[in-house]
Amino acid sequence: MIDRFGCEGQRVWELANGIDDRPLQPRCCEELIQETISLPAAGVSLPLLYIAVDRLLQRAYARPSMQGRYSWSALLSCALDRAATWEQTCHFRTGADDWKRVAEMIKRRLEREHPPAPVEAMTITLSGLSGASNIQLSLFPDLRADRERRLLEIERQLQARLNGVRALHRLVEVAPWHPAAELRTAQVSIDPDEADSMRPLSNLEAIEVKENLAQELLAVRHGQRWRRIVRIDDRWSFDLWWQPTPMVCSYYRVSQDYGQQLTLFHDEQAARWYRQPA
Repeated sequence: MIDRFGCEGQRVWELANGIDDRPLQPRCCEELIQETISLPAAGVSLPLLYIAVDRLLQRAYARPSMQGRYSWSALLSCALDRAATWEQTCHFRTGADDWKRVAEMIKRRLEREHPPAPVEAMTITLSGLSGASNIQLSLFPDLRADRERRLLEIERQLQARLNGVRALHRLVEVAPWHPAAELRTAQVSIDPDEADSMRPLSNLEAIEVKENLAQELLAVRHGQRWRRIVRIDDRWSFDLWWQPTPMVCSYYRVSQDYGQQLTLFHDEQAARWYRQPA
């Protein structure tokens, strides 16, 4: 074997006879921290993506396995509507033990290079975890972080009293340009551990209306009573046929017989009427 294959031949012969003097080197499995969130509607606005980034990093850095540890890179992965998965990797010059710092870097990357299609779900994976960093610790307490901790404590106490129901939320503008008013703002839970922590602010109320043969509004039902519509003060429509869930709506601002103004809209897809509370 040595004459024909040289040193490699001797190595093969020894291995075939169970001889291996090399020290044992166990395989190293890289530890990863991964979090995923589904967006309430296919995300097309940067503010909505920014909120998702914040929620994912808050969850990741709140894990017990991340306490006192640093991350050196993050992989942002977005599942897109009818398109291939979009990914970006961020590497940090110094270890990051604060989710806000990582969020700022990822948001800057999103500003420069954003997904080419609406985002249905987002995943962030932290890697390069270690227990050391080459940055100097601050001597002063973080007052904002302390306030967030106190708010979270209050939220957990309220959940205990309300049988797990989420009590505290933030309202965040995600698409102020959207023609559907109910989709301009998202409701975000104070508790980062909530799985469904992002919801659209759906403050809509299904109602009954009366129309004539020309489909003109005549009356709207309030409780057990029908209120006559005196006039239509304004009317507008939009057709978002290109979205993953198409929206075709007609809005009406009407005055009732006792002077109150209401904003109603007709969902052409579902053939239902809704009222938008003021």
